[in-house]
Amino acid sequence: MIIPLGDEDRRRTFPIVNLLLITANILVYIYVYVLVSPTTQAYILDNYVAIPREILEGQDVPPPGPHPLWITLFTAMFMHANLIHIAGNMLFLFIFGDNVEDAFGHLQYLLFYLLSGVVATLVQAGVAVVFEGASGMIAGELGASGAIAGVLGAYLVMFPHARIRVLIGLGILFFTRLSAGIVIGVWFLLQFIPALTSIYNVGGVAYFAHVGGFLTGVIIASIFRPRPLRYSPPRPPWPDSG
Repeated sequence: MIIPLGDEDRRRTFPIVNLLLITANILVYIYVYVLVSPTTQAYILDNYVAIPREILEGQDVPPPGPHPLWITLFTAMFMHANLIHIAGNMLFLFIFGDNVEDAFGHLQYLLFYLLSGVVATLVQAGVAVVFEGASGMIAGELGASGAIAGVLGAYLVMFPHARIRVLIGLGILFFTRLSAGIVIGVWFLLQFIPALTSIYNVGGVAYFAHVGGFLTGVIIASIFRPRPLRYSPPRPPWPDSG
């Protein structure tokens, strides 16, 4: 188990878009699970998730949902299944998203984030339809994981040597620093291997969305190289007296 706690790569701009995305996810979660009635909650969770049949075939799955149907590609990105789901996603977005936004620029980062999420959802939907058939056509998808996977892919391309503060659990817990290449590489393997082994049991964790979003981030960052690659090593704790 490797839990990232922060990075040491300094940004040059204030991550306004990243913070707004985190805020939007948290507000939607509070609205769905705290502020509305159980009936409204069930309606939202049934209709504003991304359902493959609605996305791929344009057929509304009862009960009637929002129109146009493709809007759920975006609404599903801001919905989460439970507190652990949103907490893990927002932790990763907070740590890695600010530097990616700094590199892309604010508007470009927002477009990149949304595109990664859309591609991730389409990949998961396609796999569900191919390997699960009719049941996969109506299996709802939700969560920001695909979009955040794209952020991780871009971060890996642009800042592979950035040092990440992590908590590692291997029987005992200890803190250390690892390169982004190791942290994100291990994360990707923990998505890719279960994706391959769960092809015929696609329900549950959307591993293919994670893989699809991550590869989207890698490809976009590799093609466009938003800013010159750089890594700012941490400053020494005390001024050099010599």
